[in-house]
Amino acid sequence: MIIAIKSKKSVKHKSAVKPNKKPISKRVKPQKEAASEEQYQNILRNIEDGYYEINLRGDFIFFNDAMCRILGYSRKEMTRMNYRRFTDKENAEKIFQTFNNVYQTGNPSKGFDWKIIRKNGTERFVEASLSLQKDSSGKPAGFLGIIRDVTERRQAEDALRQSEERYRTFVENASDVVFRTDVNGYFTFANQAMLRITGYSEKEFIGKHYRVLVRQDKYGEVMKLLVGQYKSRIPNTYQEFPIVQKDGQENGLAKIRSCFLKRASRVAFRQWPVISPRTSWPKKKFNTWPHTTH
Repeated sequence: MIIAIKSKKSVKHKSAVKPNKKPISKRVKPQKEAASEEQYQNILRNIEDGYYEINLRGDFIFFNDAMCRILGYSRKEMTRMNYRRFTDKENAEKIFQTFNNVYQTGNPSKGFDWKIIRKNGTERFVEASLSLQKDSSGKPAGFLGIIRDVTERRQAEDALRQSEERYRTFVENASDVVFRTDVNGYFTFANQAMLRITGYSEKEFIGKHYRVLVRQDKYGEVMKLLVGQYKSRIPNTYQEFPIVQKDGQENGLAKIRSCFLKRASRVAFRQWPVISPRTSWPKKKFNTWPHTTH
């Protein structure tokens, strides 16, 4: 006997997870935003510079850990702290003027600096950038920026400036002659002793060539030594030759120690002549090299 069995329709099983009917583009966007936000937070946590956001009253509403380290306050202490708390009256006014200018114009400020006073009372110098924040309607809502501690750089600059001032004072008041030329032999500096001995004014002397000091028959010898010093990068050389004044008279023997200088792309000679009067030489006029100017 054959029994006919009616086949059952295949049963569809429902998925335990409901399908996401949102377009892929809309599902991917929040993921990208989350990844971007995480990356942004990582940058703020790891940079050495301080990042800050303040409201229009000047109170901190957001900042990174580096900002706390620069000012010496804890995160709790800095929340809603006004910028006037960590500076003196003079610098607070300077900060206000900068903020006000950014507020009025909408233009960011870059590289303005001021002195801060940390929680422990120590003073530091910072350099900051500042930009205006706006709300969704386009109205000013606050400021944001970056702060960098530049105390060591400022101290180095101050030390260099003081050193240069001491050097200039020493050189200007030295009884010996001091002058400087560029690599082509043109004078870029001369102290008062040099001007007094040669008879030139500073305006006349600067820009003239080294040859104005050298008697014509000695010029080749002197230039050969200086060119050799330049090519071989010899730090110091010594030479002697009769020095010639503006009026063509000889004024003693120049005993010159030349110091070769190289700073970045600038090359020059700094020289310390000692002028020894030689009364045995006749003081006569003669033809010198032309007074070449730069």
